[in-house]
Formats: sequence, C-alpha cells, structure tokens
Amino acid sequence: DLSAVLSTIPDDRKRALIVGHNPGLENLLLYLADVADSYYRDWKLLTTGTIAVLDMPDNWQQLEKKCARLVDLVRGKDCP
Repeated sequence: DLSAVLSTIPDDRKRALIVGHNPGLENLLLYLADVADSYYRDWKLLTTGTIAVLDMPDNWQQLEKKCARLVDLVRGKDCP
C-alpha cells in the first residue's frame, strides 16, 4: 500500500519521490488530491512518463483522503 509507505517518512522531510506503475500510482493520486477533468487526456490521467506534483500536508503519518493539492501534472511526451 503506497500510502503506508508515505506514512513512514519522517516529518522533517519535506519532499518525497515515488516511482512506479499504474494502477497503484493513479489510485494514490486520486486518494490524496482532487483532480480536475482538465488533467485527463483521452480518458487517461497518468500516462507513461507522467510526473504529478503534489503539495502535501506537513504530517506524513496522517494522510487522509483529499489532504493534498495537485500542483501540476507533466507528461513526458509533452516535453521537448
């Protein structure tokens, strides 16, 4: 469970990077943040090479549903 992994991060750490595959990462993103329809392309959210940037709460041990804010979603194929 990816949220369980995040909950092990000490509170003094301000950033985390998770690399993986779907459906786990997309499910985690949808649990942590509201995602506007405008982020979907061809009915997909996290396509290959996509980076989701989230503004996370300070306490990693209490990650509740919709506790984060989606700051940006960058798809690899959109980069030059």
